[in-house]
Amino acid sequence: DLFNPERGFHFISYAVWWIRQSIKYAIQQKASLIRLPLNRMADLKRIAEAEQWFENQDDQEASIENIAEYMNMEVSDVNLLLRMSKDHLSLDAPMADSEDFTLGENLADTKEAEPQDSLEFEQLKGELWKSLDQLTEREREVVMLRFGLDGGPIFSLQRIGKMINLSKERVRQIEKKALRKIRTGVNSRQLGAFLS
Repeated sequence: DLFNPERGFHFISYAVWWIRQSIKYAIQQKASLIRLPLNRMADLKRIAEAEQWFENQDDQEASIENIAEYMNMEVSDVNLLLRMSKDHLSLDAPMADSEDFTLGENLADTKEAEPQDSLEFEQLKGELWKSLDQLTEREREVVMLRFGLDGGPIFSLQRIGKMINLSKERVRQIEKKALRKIRTGVNSRQLGAFLS
């Protein structure tokens, strides 16, 4: 649509520029996990050229500050562009020393509890269930609803009161009495910390 043959130029002169642009754009889109606009890609190319120029100079260092000054850019912009251009690793890529394991398999799961912590938690849960056996049926029900024990949701005193046809204040009294029984029972120190 933009080519005008009446201006006296050959079509090939016009087409080469657009083909080059399209190839650069396609390479940029497929080359990295993070897609950068073409102007940012051009800035990265200029940064690489500036680094090369500084490396060829004997008296100047290719520091980020020097590159930023040379390119008439802010240091923070140069830093940002350099961080964006870093290579990324796939978690599914095989480890360098073994084809059987991937990088993702060797990463620590920070959300997973340590085995010792899991064991202590399970022991505390066992002690808690033993302590619940010393409560009346009503006290056990209030404590289980209030603290979401057994994987259930946590309810407010008012909501529990509506569920078991008692006032909010009466539910609070039952909860207080039940917790006192649990805290004075066997392993009260451990359970007190667990419940608070």
